Amino acid sequence: MRTRAVTAALVAVIAIATGQLGAVAAVLLLMWSAAALGRLVLARLAAVTDLECLLVGLALYGTIVGLLVHLPVNYVGSYAAMLATPLLVRHRDAARMARDCWQGLRTRSERPLLPRLAGAAIAALVAVHLCVALMPEAGYDALVTHLLLPERIAWDHVWAFDVDRYVWAVMPMMGDWLYTIGYMLADEAGARLVNVGCIVLVATLVARCVRWAGGDRTGETVAVLLYLSTPLTLTESSSLFIESVWTSLLLGGALAVCRAACGDDADQPGGRGRHLAVGGLLLGGALASKAVSFMVLPVLFVVLVAGWRRWLRRACAGALVVGGLGFVALGCVPYLRAWLWTGNPVFPFYNATFRSPHYALEDFQPPAVFERGTSWDVLYRITFDSPRYLEANPGAAGFQWLLLVAPVAIGLLLAPRRRGLVLLFVAAAAIWMTFRQTAYLRYVFPSFALATAVVGVALATAGPWLRRVLLAATALVVGLNLHCFASGGHYHRVSLPVLLGERARADWVREQLPMRAAVDLVNGLNERRHPVAFFGPAYAAGLHADALFVNWYNFRFFEAVWAATSDDQLGALLAREGARYLLLEDSFGDEALRARVRRVSRPVHAVGPVSVRAVRDEFRFRTELLQSPDFADAAPWQPAGEARVEAGVGATVTVAHTAQQRVAVEPGRDYRLSARVRAAATDGGGKDPGQARLQVNWIGADGALLRPDIRVVACKADAQDHSIELTAPAGATAAVVYASGHTHDPVVFERLSFRN
Repeated sequence: MRTRAVTAALVAVIAIATGQLGAVAAVLLLMWSAAALGRLVLARLAAVTDLECLLVGLALYGTIVGLLVHLPVNYVGSYAAMLATPLLVRHRDAARMARDCWQGLRTRSERPLLPRLAGAAIAALVAVHLCVALMPEAGYDALVTHLLLPERIAWDHVWAFDVDRYVWAVMPMMGDWLYTIGYMLADEAGARLVNVGCIVLVATLVARCVRWAGGDRTGETVAVLLYLSTPLTLTESSSLFIESVWTSLLLGGALAVCRAACGDDADQPGGRGRHLAVGGLLLGGALASKAVSFMVLPVLFVVLVAGWRRWLRRACAGALVVGGLGFVALGCVPYLRAWLWTGNPVFPFYNATFRSPHYALEDFQPPAVFERGTSWDVLYRITFDSPRYLEANPGAAGFQWLLLVAPVAIGLLLAPRRRGLVLLFVAAAAIWMTFRQTAYLRYVFPSFALATAVVGVALATAGPWLRRVLLAATALVVGLNLHCFASGGHYHRVSLPVLLGERARADWVREQLPMRAAVDLVNGLNERRHPVAFFGPAYAAGLHADALFVNWYNFRFFEAVWAATSDDQLGALLAREGARYLLLEDSFGDEALRARVRRVSRPVHAVGPVSVRAVRDEFRFRTELLQSPDFADAAPWQPAGEARVEAGVGATVTVAHTAQQRVAVEPGRDYRLSARVRAAATDGGGKDPGQARLQVNWIGADGALLRPDIRVVACKADAQDHSIELTAPAGATAAVVYASGHTHDPVVFERLSFRN
């Protein structure tokens, strides 16, 4: 059986055993639909491949979701309909692609034993990546951004792009939009499997790069094996980073540019221009995925200009226009949105230049600082001094750089193979350009993939003796990579009980990620979805409310927390932000801050070192909004009919004769309406002495009634205290507060208060 058949069989077995067959099917549906969508858009281009259609379709789906999240239409049904539409419109192409995949799985391999063993190793590595991805998400970036976003969209059906709460809210997020599709269809597992699917797509592109540059099937196998065994690849697949999506689009676009500039042996007459169109669309998608693309685009522009004689022709004019317009249309979306929302197209970066009022007027600096620039020993340093380039252990970059990539690069320079040199130039120049800003390994993940392709190309030009040496070195490198496979991060643990059982999964989360378990707990308590403050790791994924982060994600709240040096200041800050609950980790900040947090809140529950706490009532509803709440002055009140407002008595009202007062409010804010009320008189015969209403009518900006909130309370001869907590609805600008009876029997409001 071929490698893909073995891989498919392993994936099916793992999916069935872990109960995630539906998640695997959802991701396959996304890929199938994306290929049909790409075929629909590229229908007029000759000889376009299914892989190109798939990549273009993913870029288009990411763009579509990025626009849909502005509207409250993000439901499972709408996403299923979105995926079904291209399959129905291009049903013949969809059926043909399904048949081709099935036929590819059924084809038997006639390759020698060693290549088949290498293919089996590739299938096993894909299975490892899959098993790691099916574990609960434990990555920091994912839990504060890349998983939080899809979960919030699935819960709220819209994304607010609130940069004051989440500084990353308008950053390029093509990967997150694709993860949202996976999450909508199959929850967390669906999102994580979209990531793994893109890892496999990159492996396919690595093989295509080898083939385009003149490599053979052995070279393709070696390149893919190196790529999948690199520790950095496991880092990318083990958590919801976005480099897999970004790399698949960037690598697909780079290959298209190289084909346009250097030619393609598979081109058919009239089909050469397709590379320009495909390249433009994919590079636009890459730019909408990650701003680091700006470091790679100049390199590809140099390649394109160098080969201008091949594509600057009248026959390619239409494809050139499509590619250019597609690049601008897809690539500019997040930057245009950021500019419209904040005044800074790359918010929050370079804010000293753009001066957005939503962030400090200074250039943003990430909290983790890595090296900059390159040196003559950079390959040695990324291999053995990886912690300087990634949150990792030594060996995270893989061992191919010194044992394979460097010797192969020298060999290509001495015995030039033009297309292999082009791939090497793109990989090396992209690393150099990126490292000038930040020497961070995840930002050069596309270069890692291209470097393995260069090794595969070298095998095709090597003589028999040198070929054996390269294959032996490859075996050694793969062994070393696997020995350090988990060195690229901290999210690679696999537990069979956790994969196979929900109870073990919940216990694992509670033990390993107590903040995630605390979030689930606070969701059950926080029925009205007040903002929740995080005095600990910002693991807000799954939270059914806004999060208040005490870190750079919300720099205003962060600065305000540290500026609140007294209990009263901190309690007032939390109340002003609308927080009802907070999460406190035992080791967060310093002891003085933790002590203040404890004093302004009361414990509700603890999950390991994380305490779920409620803000004390004395810090909430401190500001009285009504004038003369004790009715000592009748002037602020507007009595209707026979209602009477008397100092020392109160407001005597019925259902038909009320007293009211109008105040300004803010939508989404919490208010407490409280009253001390009694019956005006009783007949002593056991008759119900009356009922009163606690009533607020919410008014919109146009003066129209949005809704009334009413609670009916029984009155007695002696005055009783009653209160309710209310939340101003969206669009509310004013509230009319009533002193009202519920029947025609008069009642007396001795006091009526409305506080925030």
